[in-house]
Amino acid sequence: MKFSVEALANFVGGVAEGNTSDEIFGLAEYDKGKSGEITFVVDKKKYEEALKTEVSAIIVPHDFDFRGKTLIRVDDPKFAIARIAELFNPYQEVGFKGISDKAYIGNNVNLGKNVTIMPFASIQDNVKIGDNAVIFSGVFIGYNSIIGNNVVLKSNVVIYPGTTIGDNVIIHAGSVVGSDGFGYVDKEGTHYKIPHIGKVVIEDNVEIGANTCIDRAFIGETIIGKGTKIDNLVQIAHNVKIGKNTIIVSQAGIAGSTEIGNNVIIAGQAGIVDHSKIGDNVVIMAKAGVEDKEVPPNKILLGIPARDALEQKRIFVAETKLPELLKRVKEIEDKSKYDISTKDKSTEG
Repeated sequence: MKFSVEALANFVGGVAEGNTSDEIFGLAEYDKGKSGEITFVVDKKKYEEALKTEVSAIIVPHDFDFRGKTLIRVDDPKFAIARIAELFNPYQEVGFKGISDKAYIGNNVNLGKNVTIMPFASIQDNVKIGDNAVIFSGVFIGYNSIIGNNVVLKSNVVIYPGTTIGDNVIIHAGSVVGSDGFGYVDKEGTHYKIPHIGKVVIEDNVEIGANTCIDRAFIGETIIGKGTKIDNLVQIAHNVKIGKNTIIVSQAGIAGSTEIGNNVIIAGQAGIVDHSKIGDNVVIMAKAGVEDKEVPPNKILLGIPARDALEQKRIFVAETKLPELLKRVKEIEDKSKYDISTKDKSTEG
């Protein structure tokens, strides 16, 4: 597949300058471009590196100088290259199309138009699957589940019974949606299992990375809000409710019955205690441990336990001074002991 620079500029709403008829065959990293490829930069330092390569075109902000290399000027280079990447994506074609005779499809399954179900997928009874859905090999969809339009379930995804998934959702390989919540009652020295009889609801335009687990609610619903993006290896416990357009990065863990607002960012390896309420636009930085039951909107949290980021940074700075402070305290103690000893000897004399 190939496109002219001018065609790509028109596609992303940009302005082309230079050899606009040159043909582009693929994308390149900013410092490794070859003839026939296009790249992008957002800062001047990387622009200088890109100019040294053989790349045919560079996507840049509007205020970058023309230096002989063909450019596409846009408002947002990252968004532009993301759209162009869609044109060259070699992985969007699934190869197999249609419904394999090696897939198991139960009774009263309602399939929309243009659905693909690959070999060895298992669709249980009373499942509804929307138009243009793609179900890869090894996927299990439990009974009474609803799968929306344009959903992609990659290999070995497990959807437990009674799950609802909206439109345009992507779930990557190995993820589990709707498993039992981790809930027990201590009774006479044993851990009595609490049956989790609720469900999981995943709203439209959500993407879930590989090997992520989302637990079913005890009663009611675990909800992943519209437009939320979840990385690989994330744990979301029972009855958690996540708002719209939230980002959750790898290895984060959210304990049961926590409410997360809209446009929240939860960075890698962050943890949130159960029954917390996190306001809109909160940023929880990497490895932070949130113990507060209520976090107001627009806060930035850092550290263990998580505090206001500026306060925590001051604490970090203070901690670096502890060895010197301990040394000074010891010197003061030693001097004090010497002074007392000298005074005692003087008194004895």
